[in-house]
Amino acid sequence: GKVARVSDVSLEDCIARQWNLIERHATNLRPIELYPHRGNLQIWTAPGDSELDVAYNRPNIQMIRHFPKAMNSRDLSNNLIGFQGEIYQQGEEGFRTWRTDEGLPARPEINPGGETRPPTDEEYEQIQKELQGKDINALYEEQERRKREGLL
Repeated sequence: GKVARVSDVSLEDCIARQWNLIERHATNLRPIELYPHRGNLQIWTAPGDSELDVAYNRPNIQMIRHFPKAMNSRDLSNNLIGFQGEIYQQGEEGFRTWRTDEGLPARPEINPGGETRPPTDEEYEQIQKELQGKDINALYEEQERRKREGLL
């Protein structure tokens, strides 16, 4: 999931105030593997807007481990922070990443040297024009079929 906070709230305080919520969400999301360990889960964070870098095991992305600390609503009001949990569809495995004790990727980088920038406005508009009127699901299914057949 993701946390949000106003600028004068530290990430550590934001996590600490929402610790129980985050842990409960994790155990609800993966009840078989995590529920038996509730109360002893580790919470790690990655830099903001780094989801793809984490997923691709970029070596420059280091996650930070947080530790529980006592904090209540008098210490930090809930209107200064937020949490957006992940939602898995029926049967979806969900996302996980393997890290070292230092928070660095424990597995090799995926797609090294891949996309290094988002599309420009002009490129994005061209993509939108090419996709206009097309069934995105059908395009995705065709791409997956080509991958399975070794054509991509």
